[in-house]
Amino acid sequence: MKICYAVLIFLLFSFSLNAQKNHVSLSMGLAYPLGEFAKSGDYYNHGYAMPGFNLSFEGNYIPLWYVGVGGAANFTTNYTHSDKLFEDLVDVINRNPVSQIPDNTNVVHETDRWSYVNLVAGPTLAIPLTRFQWNIKCFAGISVIFPPTQSMVIPSEIGSYSHSGDAQNIAFSYLLGTDLIYKLMKNYSIILNAAYSQTQSESQSNLSYSVDGQTSILEPFTKNTDIQSLHLTLGLAYLF
Repeated sequence: MKICYAVLIFLLFSFSLNAQKNHVSLSMGLAYPLGEFAKSGDYYNHGYAMPGFNLSFEGNYIPLWYVGVGGAANFTTNYTHSDKLFEDLVDVINRNPVSQIPDNTNVVHETDRWSYVNLVAGPTLAIPLTRFQWNIKCFAGISVIFPPTQSMVIPSEIGSYSHSGDAQNIAFSYLLGTDLIYKLMKNYSIILNAAYSQTQSESQSNLSYSVDGQTSILEPFTKNTDIQSLHLTLGLAYLF
């Protein structure tokens, strides 16, 4: 028991010699998709996302001994598995007897990438460790989501089939993460950040069929995708 007391006193004394620092930081790195966001096979729910890029601007203010508040604005982009997305979209079209794609048809399909911006804030726990500072954060806020735009044209002898889908949407998001700050100089540090981010995208898609200039909507539907991502970034922090 005496040893436990001695260790506790040492830790408290050590922390008192190393004041927590407020900081702002800019970092960039990997955005790795998780769960349904990275899966393929279910056109209505899966995201077909590939590893991408994350750019994050963060700030922490520590008014108390260990507890403070922080916020983050980060931009993430993930390209899609376009071949798998195309295959599953063709399956969706062929399920409808009216819209089955004729054999030996030259299908033109184009898509781009997922992009989303998180604006989040919340409590932060800051623990000083000599030249290091370890932060644990739990943020919540909103995401502005830009699903991959798609266009698909399937010409046939009597008309053409087309699919299009894209919709900017705003959703609730949260971020759980930790970062480790290493002090280089009086006010400048290196920051290593790891965070789990989650939000949900809801976009509208339309499948239409055109004959002699007349267009009919065959299958309007809503595509729901859970966007789960692991962000691993490295950057610079300014301490104040």
